[in-house]
Amino acid sequence: MAALCTDCFDDEHFKMLVAGMRSRLCSECEQDSSPAITAEDLAEIIAPMLQERLTYGRTIRKFASEDDDRGWEEPQGEELDYFLRDILGDQNGFLPDLLEALFESEPYDHSDPDGGFFDGDRLYEWRTVRPLDLLGQWDTASQQIQNRHRYFSPAAIELFDGLFGGLDDLCVYRDGEQPIISTLPEGTKVYRARDCSDQSLIEAVLREPMGQVGPSPAGVAGPGRMNADGVSVLYAAQDLETAVSEIRPAIGSTSAVIQLMTTRPLKVLDFHLLEEAFQGISFFNSDYDRLLERLVFIRRLHDLISRPVHPKHAHEYMITQAMAEYLAYIHSENVDGILFKSVQREGGVNVVLFPKPHGETLDDYGQFDIPIEYVIDSLEFRKAKKVQYFLETCFEYSPGVIASDFDDDFDPY
Repeated sequence: MAALCTDCFDDEHFKMLVAGMRSRLCSECEQDSSPAITAEDLAEIIAPMLQERLTYGRTIRKFASEDDDRGWEEPQGEELDYFLRDILGDQNGFLPDLLEALFESEPYDHSDPDGGFFDGDRLYEWRTVRPLDLLGQWDTASQQIQNRHRYFSPAAIELFDGLFGGLDDLCVYRDGEQPIISTLPEGTKVYRARDCSDQSLIEAVLREPMGQVGPSPAGVAGPGRMNADGVSVLYAAQDLETAVSEIRPAIGSTSAVIQLMTTRPLKVLDFHLLEEAFQGISFFNSDYDRLLERLVFIRRLHDLISRPVHPKHAHEYMITQAMAEYLAYIHSENVDGILFKSVQREGGVNVVLFPKPHGETLDDYGQFDIPIEYVIDSLEFRKAKKVQYFLETCFEYSPGVIASDFDDDFDPY
């Protein structure tokens, strides 16, 4: 009888599952000194999990070319062995018996021509994960901030604690493993632009570039995607073209652009990295489904926070404003800023830096600053010559997010 011991599969949730079982000869290490589970017992445990989390592979129609209306049906998915290896690794001495035990775990029904769920001739896929509970929480928090608890929203705190409370558990693979929260080195240059509607404003910019194009002072700043009315943050971009695009200049108008430089290393949450976030979630974790839905939601959060908002619907910014303040002042990392994609220029990256106190506390009013300085002689003027629009078919929805935005296939491993 094939068995797998806790020494051969290093998964804390598997070890907890097997801890109370007796020692037996392991099919992998051929030792009998550790608790082990038989293929039959494990099949009984994971069979309902697999039935819930897998679905039969789709069949899609393929065509040789756009002009060819002939085609063929091509099945999608993988055999069951592929998913068992994803879950348990290459346990070559154990997996064949586990696979056989899964096939035998379902009583044969002579009245069912398709047989049971587990079939050696079928292909399977992970079920599409739709984080509907988190979508509902996002909408609830947004409505609560807009209409009821603007400054102390219980729904928003619960949402953000759940989303950002375990960022250390997430990682990204780009030439090796990278953390989600990265560091902008001291001396990093960013660009900031301002529309110059008349000659007097151009002259004012020439006299005082930082004062006219830099971030608005506290109390004067208007509301934006990541700041409430009166709260000053720095909106900038990683390149000049994006900085100008973000202020949406009219055709023929002139924009002033300056470079700013960070004066100390800054911790930033890069939402581009969140799109690629990975978390090792044990298949045997009792919280598996909730953790997987959170991961799917986090990977789509970038699209959610960067959606274009019509000026008449600026109240929709309140949820992202609350999120920014949470990350800056409530989250354990207290990040100095965030990076997210531009909705005005494809491929452009926006930079938002938060004001932080000079000292160790937040007690002294007026002692907040943004750690940047003007790059001498970096002022440039640019004239808008053309605006290009890209159109796509969309859905009408109200309020919040349409579920189809989260319909992509998702591989949790």
